[in-house]
Amino acid sequence: MRGKRFRMVVERRRAHHRTVRAMTPRTLTALAAILAVTSAAVDEQNGIIYQLTDEQYYEMPTLFHLDEFDGCLATRDAYCLGSFELSAEPDHKLFQTMQRYSANWVDNFNHTRLHRGLCLNRSCTAQAPSISTRPHSQQELQSWFSSCVNTTVQNSYGLRARLYNLEYCKTSSSSSGGPLTANEKAFAAAVTTLLALAAVSTTLDLALSDHKRKGAGWALSWSLRQSWRTLTAPPASPADCDLRCFDGLRVFSMLCVIIEHVCWLATLSYLADTRYYEQIFRWMSVLAAPLALWWAALSPLLLPAGPPPRGAAAALAALERPVFAFLCSVALLGAINGVRSPWRTWLSGRGWAVCARLSFGALLLHMPLNKALIAARLAPAQIDRQNALQQPQTSHKADKTDM
Repeated sequence: MRGKRFRMVVERRRAHHRTVRAMTPRTLTALAAILAVTSAAVDEQNGIIYQLTDEQYYEMPTLFHLDEFDGCLATRDAYCLGSFELSAEPDHKLFQTMQRYSANWVDNFNHTRLHRGLCLNRSCTAQAPSISTRPHSQQELQSWFSSCVNTTVQNSYGLRARLYNLEYCKTSSSSSGGPLTANEKAFAAAVTTLLALAAVSTTLDLALSDHKRKGAGWALSWSLRQSWRTLTAPPASPADCDLRCFDGLRVFSMLCVIIEHVCWLATLSYLADTRYYEQIFRWMSVLAAPLALWWAALSPLLLPAGPPPRGAAAALAALERPVFAFLCSVALLGAINGVRSPWRTWLSGRGWAVCARLSFGALLLHMPLNKALIAARLAPAQIDRQNALQQPQTSHKADKTDM
């Protein structure tokens, strides 16, 4: 009877694996459809607009705009770069939309602030000062720049633009030649010092004998030859503790940090299409939750049937929990900061509060109860992740059948 029950468990487990493999594409397709419908149907909450159509989005003023810099200064023109804060009448519908859309600061840029870099003679001829025979002062260029953007925005959108941060106004004379600034002098001094130290240290390294180089100490720290030897020296490998594996870990860790910084700095620059960047984090946080569930349920199926290869099993064991934790962190970060998603709405329901307050008590009691149920069965069982919760009930049913 026990052998029959064991064969039934094996067949049930194989059927479960076949069902999961067959249902995975359809499940993911249905999940994507539900996500699209839910995201499109629910757009607003508490006065915040979370999603706009393309038509509504491109009705707003362009957030960033830059004229050609080099060509502007080559034609003896003036180039100004600055940021403007928009305002409007209380009943201005477009400005209200911009404010409510910008209130979702986790996903979106602040569309009530424009950033412009303009070649004044090319883009702002109508607002040019009356006196054009002499070089314009910085105050005149600033007023020209501010008046140009304000007039353009007012004529096109009915909005007012106030210059709140002027980065610079440059002309061909100020950009070429002239005395060095304090920052440029400091940078030149630092580079000169480093080159001098490297030259002196390398000369000493080449001129001194091996015996004298041992006592040189810090004087050879800047030597190019010594630095190259240190860089290419084989890593030390003590017999009791081999830390060479950390070299590869350091490389991949720094690679992740560099990639993150590159992506972060890209969002701080002037972007041609801001809508694309505003969608990235939203979709990452919304899709992270189903991807975490998919990974937890189907990652064991990545291994082939039978005894898995050691390399594949080791890779899955090393990546299974970090990938799941990363996806959950992204989903929680988006939910905490107001990114709309079906699971955020569902998990934020008031009915979960009671269960959440009882969850720690359930945590304390689940192991004694589960062990008691397993100990009460008449046959041994192999507990794994897929049947740990179902095994006690199935075993009791089987025991009753045997009796």
